[in-house]
Amino acid sequence: YKNENAFKLQMQCVNVLRDKGILEKVAKLDIANSSNIKITFDNGLVAEIGNNEEIEYKIKMIETVLGEGYGSGIFNIANTAQPTYRKNK
Repeated sequence: YKNENAFKLQMQCVNVLRDKGILEKVAKLDIANSSNIKITFDNGLVAEIGNNEEIEYKIKMIETVLGEGYGSGIFNIANTAQPTYRKNK
């Protein structure tokens, strides 16, 4: 049962990333903790999206940040009202 939920969550993430045209930029999708999903991109950006609520909106925000050239840092959008970005040192 737990594995089936993890598979559904992974497919949901993959499908939205594909729909937004950024799936090919994903280096790692970490869904080990379903309330702390992390997506690592090939430019070093790590998006911490929290759970899968508002996932389409969250991934649209990631698409925008990637388009603006952000990389090598942490983009936390678990709370969509207060997204934060911390550049890696």
